[in-house]
Amino acid sequence: MVDKLTAEQKKWIDNASERIKARDLPKGLTKKNYLANLIVASNGFCAYSGIRMSFKMEDRSPGGGKRSHPFFASLDHLSPGHDSFGHKIVCNDINSLKSKLPLKCFLDLQKTPSWKNLMKRLKEQSERDFYNINSIIKIVQEFDSV
Repeated sequence: MVDKLTAEQKKWIDNASERIKARDLPKGLTKKNYLANLIVASNGFCAYSGIRMSFKMEDRSPGGGKRSHPFFASLDHLSPGHDSFGHKIVCNDINSLKSKLPLKCFLDLQKTPSWKNLMKRLKEQSERDFYNINSIIKIVQEFDSV
């Protein structure tokens, strides 16, 4: 499985594997194999938005008040704070939003026309100019005025 990954994805796995408890993994899988399986299953796209994610560590927040790329890959705990319920790999900003909402609320939100429209616009922007972060932020900020 690992041989199907890019160098950036392998580096991301090295970093993300530190945040998983081995005892909660499916039997017989190492942390790295588990994460590799998630990446391959997603084909590098966010599980909640369908947006192609960045696995480049330079797109991760360097700290000091600087933000990560909104579409940087993030490890989502399906049940916040618990490894035993599994994980998905999702865009950083969407994971941040999910972490601030009750799970049922987030799952219901995904079914709404507004969510689908916003995800469509963000996906189009990511395909047009992935690294124009100001345009990505502007889409979200101006969404209510559309």
